[in-house]
Amino acid sequence: MKLLAVLQEVSAPDGSVDSASYLSQMIKSSKGEVVLTEKDVNDYFKKNDNPEGFSDLQFDFKREGFTASGKFRTKIIIDLELPISANGVLGLRDDGVYLENTVIKVEGMSQPEFLTNMILSKLNPLLEFKDIPFPVTFEKIIMTDNAAIMTGEPKEFKDGETWKWKLLQ
Repeated sequence: MKLLAVLQEVSAPDGSVDSASYLSQMIKSSKGEVVLTEKDVNDYFKKNDNPEGFSDLQFDFKREGFTASGKFRTKIIIDLELPISANGVLGLRDDGVYLENTVIKVEGMSQPEFLTNMILSKLNPLLEFKDIPFPVTFEKIIMTDNAAIMTGEPKEFKDGETWKWKLLQ
């Protein structure tokens, strides 16, 4: 993640606040850049609960958007588990990253809009920004063959301080 931030004065931490929390309080506004890799998305769905009704979700990022496949269990009339696939683009909204312009196929057949919308409502947003503990702006998504780059196009900053955090495992 890259972040170009405008900081504001806040009172010094009293010892009960860790340095990461203190920094997040100092950020008044920022432009960020986050690389969301295909591997990260697929690992997330392997390790965590899939959205209701979905299993074995697998995304493949491409410059033009994404393809995805998995299984969808529905109980509309009877209990069915169906092979599902999708293609579309990732869209950037104020509150997160969404699957947009998406075509859903079940057993290779395109599905009607009402079913597509029902399925997308269970998946969207793919990534929510509400969990980011400070204000950050992203302006666009750049797709590559293995990642989605959400960017506010932060410029290189040559003065000031650089703070780095590393997740300890």
